Amino acid sequence: MNRILQFTISYLGLLPYMFFLSDLYIFKLIDPNIIINMIIFNTIIIYTFIGAIHWQWLKKNGSTIYTIHGFIPSLVSFFITILTLLEFEKEYLLVCLIIFLLIQLALDFLCYLNEKLDHKVIYFLRIPITTSLCVILIVPVLFSNY
Repeated sequence: MNRILQFTISYLGLLPYMFFLSDLYIFKLIDPNIIINMIIFNTIIIYTFIGAIHWQWLKKNGSTIYTIHGFIPSLVSFFITILTLLEFEKEYLLVCLIIFLLIQLALDFLCYLNEKLDHKVIYFLRIPITTSLCVILIVPVLFSNY
């Protein structure tokens, strides 16, 4: 797939968050609990896909580290999904997602340093989108008057 198209689709993935936050704080059309749940579930999907990109490295060298690196996001997402459905404190779940996204970004950067990731993917995709996503996720935590 064309690199520009991949990047465009990736950046468009932030649009639902803009809709969620605008409805949460401005329009107030949808129940805030539904909005926060949608933010959490959408982030879980993204986080799982980030982990899934590491499965391609297994084909190349079969390293156990890459297996764990690719599996952990799925496992974390499973537990966060369960905790969300059990109505665990949403602010804590959002903070946990931020922490895990940043850990995954740091691990991806280490993979980049080991020449497993293209520099364009790290500098123009992973770092800006993960940073933007973390900023978006912290907004409901800081301004939880919904």
